[in-house]
Amino acid sequence: MAKIQSKNLLYSILRFPVDACTRRMFRKIRTYGKKDLPKDGVLIFAPNHCNTLLDALVVLQTDHRPSAYAARADIFRNPKVAKILRWLRIVPMARVRDGLGEVRHNYEVFKEAAECAVDGVPFCIYPEGVHTPGYEVQPVKSGVFRIAEAARAMTDRKIYIVPIGLSYSDFYRPKPDINIRFGKALDADELLSLEPKERSKILHDAIQALVIKPERDPHSMPLTILIWLLSIVLSPVILAAILLSCPIWITSETIVRKLKDKAWSNTARFACRLIGTILLTVIYAVLGFIFLPWWGAIALVLFFWIAPNFFYQLFR
Repeated sequence: MAKIQSKNLLYSILRFPVDACTRRMFRKIRTYGKKDLPKDGVLIFAPNHCNTLLDALVVLQTDHRPSAYAARADIFRNPKVAKILRWLRIVPMARVRDGLGEVRHNYEVFKEAAECAVDGVPFCIYPEGVHTPGYEVQPVKSGVFRIAEAARAMTDRKIYIVPIGLSYSDFYRPKPDINIRFGKALDADELLSLEPKERSKILHDAIQALVIKPERDPHSMPLTILIWLLSIVLSPVILAAILLSCPIWITSETIVRKLKDKAWSNTARFACRLIGTILLTVIYAVLGFIFLPWWGAIALVLFFWIAPNFFYQLFR
């Protein structure tokens, strides 16, 4: 079985559309502190967990270099899904609610995660162990420290636990803003020398200090009037954008309405947008080259790629 940190050409190529789709899920993405990360140490990322799969995607898009992630073990029960998740550099992390038998497997995962980080691929684990929409960080579990302990046994290099604060302006509606704050890297040796409760509190407080709700900038009255005037002038373009992107919108919102856990709303929208964009690009390209000149077909596909932004902006 290939290591999760192993290089994969197809994975590297697919990162471009995935990162692009992630960025288009938001009105604004602001990243702070990334350039201050240590360049010569072993990095373990520890973000708060408040928006399901999007939490991994927003961290991933901050750097095109690879990183690996932990996810709850129950989503790995289907062997085919488990294979796909592993290819995506995601490994299972069992929780106490999954049973002691499952939790025992975490020791192997801790070693694998540590080896990944030591090999230069940052490993990201959500230390709360559960996703909770909001701005209150839940108590920190021991998994992140177990990975640091395993990494310390593998290398003499400095090991850092990096607190990350993910702050969404909204957890359920489309096109929110997000602030991604990388905090000061914490020396793992110093943390591991403390009592478990004390080191958990230090990491918890470091993450909590980074979680600050974004302030959405309201449009001024002149700008609001200008936007409405442009909407009227460009109404044929906006109507075309609506028609082209409607299949994605209708599918995603139908799925969102059926979700029991609404925290998965924007993750469902992301999946529909990514898959729908790929499928509709093929369909529109084929129809375009059949019924339009070549330049018209290319223009249709290029316009479709920006069409969802017209659509979401109109209804935001």
